[in-house]
Amino acid sequence: MSKNHWTIVAVGLWFCSLLLVSSCGIRIDGWPQAKYERTVRQQVSLARGSTVVAETSFGSVDVAGADVTDCNVIATICAGAPTEEEAQELAEQVKITLEPTDETLTVGAEKPHLKRNRSISISYSITVPTQTGANCRSSYGSLDFVAPPDFAGQVELRTSYGSIKTALPVTVTGEISKKAIKGTIGQGEGKLDLQTRSGSIHLK
Repeated sequence: MSKNHWTIVAVGLWFCSLLLVSSCGIRIDGWPQAKYERTVRQQVSLARGSTVVAETSFGSVDVAGADVTDCNVIATICAGAPTEEEAQELAEQVKITLEPTDETLTVGAEKPHLKRNRSISISYSITVPTQTGANCRSSYGSLDFVAPPDFAGQVELRTSYGSIKTALPVTVTGEISKKAIKGTIGQGEGKLDLQTRSGSIHLK
């Protein structure tokens, strides 16, 4: 088969995956999918200067610095299955975890094994102390990081298919492209690394 054929197939699969994340309840190839959404809130003490690590396959990650002493996480879990009852069962089996280690807090999830034609997406909205760094990844979803003007921590945001937004006093170093930006933050005390495979990057 031609290269163009495989390009079309890849784009089609990507588009379907994005629809699955955004709607959490669509019909693909005649497959009717019911959905169930569940919200989980968790909180843990977090020292300034720490780094929050968050990763999701399907879903977005938003991190914002605020005048707080805790890390507050709101996880939106969306499950899809042939019936609403099964979708609810899948969503309720997801366990959100906050694991502190030294100066790092890892936000993650324990998910059940998925049979064919079932899906789970998890999006995080995270509020952290003002000088908290971020290391966030998503396969299919957007990433957003907002920090105060005097922020000087480490920020690494990477997504395969999604956009990246950040509001930081950034000095860009190296090559600039729509897919990757590297630079320093503030007076060079922090580092910035933004990468997306298929999406856009916006410095606010």
